[in-house]
Amino acid sequence: MKTQFDPDYGETKFPEFYYVEVADRNRIPVIIDWKNDEEDKVSTTLPSIGKAYENVDGSNAIEYAIFFVGNRKQIELYSKKINKVDIVEMMNSTIKDATSK
Repeated sequence: MKTQFDPDYGETKFPEFYYVEVADRNRIPVIIDWKNDEEDKVSTTLPSIGKAYENVDGSNAIEYAIFFVGNRKQIELYSKKINKVDIVEMMNSTIKDATSK
């Protein structure tokens, strides 16, 4: 998921994720260690939080939080893929797309 909206943190101070509609029965649980989670259970990981800099001098910082939502195999696959993503490039292209509409 990629968003330009401010996160809506629940009582746990983490965003909450739901199936289809926002209702307690549809909440996707947040887990600490996805590697020990059940094979087919859909969960949300704790965030990876970081800061990427557009310029070498440390200016134009982009702060980000990455959450994975899926079953154990999906989380493992996409946690490896995210390491290849240039956060600054992705954010700049998102901003460019949003302002060109």
